[in-house]
Amino acid sequence: MPHIRPVSDFILFESEIYFKLKEAELEAKTTTKRFSHDEVFSDLRSRLADKVDANNV
Repeated sequence: MPHIRPVSDFILFESEIYFKLKEAELEAKTTTKRFSHDEVFSDLRSRLADKVDANNV
């Protein structure tokens, strides 16, 4: 039987995404450094895979 997560987990996840996007927006306004799609998403994929692996243990 699959594990069903409580709604509070999704709200927390959405809040985390919102704050990370706001952090990125502020960073973009204060620096000229830019990242390519591949740089950003390869790191993101790696982090997500690590989280999935950690949760499946």
